[in-house]
Amino acid sequence: LNAHGKSSIIREVRLIVNGKIDVISLSGAQYHWLMRDNLEHYIDVAAHTDGRSAVAAGAFTLDMFLPVALNARDVPGLLLLQNEQTEVVLTVEFEALATIASGLDALVGSVVPHLELFSVPVGEKDMPPLSTVHSLIGETMAISAAGDQSYPWPRGNTYLQMIHGLGFGVSGSDGFSRIYCSAAGNQRFFDATPNALDIEHARFRGRARQSGVIPVDLLGSSGLGSYGSSRDVIYSQAITNLKSVITATGSGTLHSIRRELVTLE
Repeated sequence: LNAHGKSSIIREVRLIVNGKIDVISLSGAQYHWLMRDNLEHYIDVAAHTDGRSAVAAGAFTLDMFLPVALNARDVPGLLLLQNEQTEVVLTVEFEALATIASGLDALVGSVVPHLELFSVPVGEKDMPPLSTVHSLIGETMAISAAGDQSYPWPRGNTYLQMIHGLGFGVSGSDGFSRIYCSAAGNQRFFDATPNALDIEHARFRGRARQSGVIPVDLLGSSGLGSYGSSRDVIYSQAITNLKSVITATGSGTLHSIRRELVTLE
């Protein structure tokens, strides 16, 4: 059985603008184990689903709330679809049966999108600025052995969160003993052990951190979740050598989700 449980049924969810701009690109495991605890007011937006349950026969629900905008209040990330030059496509790809569970004969699923829309102001002067994309991009990196592993943060955009995962799953455990994030050489702006992450997670979310999940939360550090201040977000274009260094306790796969604001030219 896949260690990530029923979330592994979804290989990838993508929201693409004009065939080339990835607004959202996440696997089912990245969403259900890493991302869903870090949206809106940091309630679990998919607590009713089977994403964190072990693979088993029977019906399943893998609902996802995909935040196109930064939150339900603020403008950044909204997409104007009453524009012939803008095409937005949502794709959901299912995983190969053998990857979900050995001996799995068939999988039946359906995808039903629900959209939340806003009417467009009548006057052009009342239009909000729509020049910023709110992006959630997931990646993976193979870890071959224990020791310090560096994950460089791509430069250019404004970082809201960097959520890593190493060892998470249905029977997950922390696959790391420490993480620090640094910029411009040795200037550390984040340094934590699993125990410190447990305290911070309970402090702002009121529940236990999922083992193996490493949230580097720049947006929610003011205590208001996705509605927090911009005090600690990082504009990466002006910073060199921005990276996470994770002390792995063994081999595995490092998952990383970059939550960013991207300014369109």
